[in-house]
Amino acid sequence: MFSDNRALCRSKGKYLVLAATASFLAGCAVYSPPQIQESTGSAAGTREVAFIVSEGDSGLRVSFREHLQMAFRARGVVAQDDADVVGDFAIATMPAGISLASTKPNVIDPAGPSDIKAKSIPRDSKLLDNCDAVRFRASLVLFDRVSGERIHRAEGESEGCEGNSAPLDALAEVLVRDALLAPR
Repeated sequence: MFSDNRALCRSKGKYLVLAATASFLAGCAVYSPPQIQESTGSAAGTREVAFIVSEGDSGLRVSFREHLQMAFRARGVVAQDDADVVGDFAIATMPAGISLASTKPNVIDPAGPSDIKAKSIPRDSKLLDNCDAVRFRASLVLFDRVSGERIHRAEGESEGCEGNSAPLDALAEVLVRDALLAPR
């Protein structure tokens, strides 16, 4: 009877180790929550938005437009071709190990070095990554249809596995939430 308990414990122990290992490895997907890098203006109170659609749109651009429209719809803003607010966006992917920076001319000493501001920090690959990490970088711009005035502009980024829609969905949600916030 005592040996039966040992065998039972050993078999349950194996399953416990397998379950713990599976849950640990399942959690090793590449993902970083989206962050807004820059934001200006507010489209608070917007109830309709029309997106610019180009004939050549395909792949990532079409997919991200759908994610943006779903994020707007979840906040009560509908896609309408003749809306007073017109939206456009850009979306790009790059290896997450690449850093992005912007430069400004050195106004004090034009012959001197430019001012460099990091926009994205390179991501080192991790031992348990289950893919090559990519950085999704997007901007969303909203315009007033009548005046052409820019109402809102924001840039954000997230990291994930290429082909995974979760980072796109989260990035669209953060950009839309930022756009519809009351002015700061």
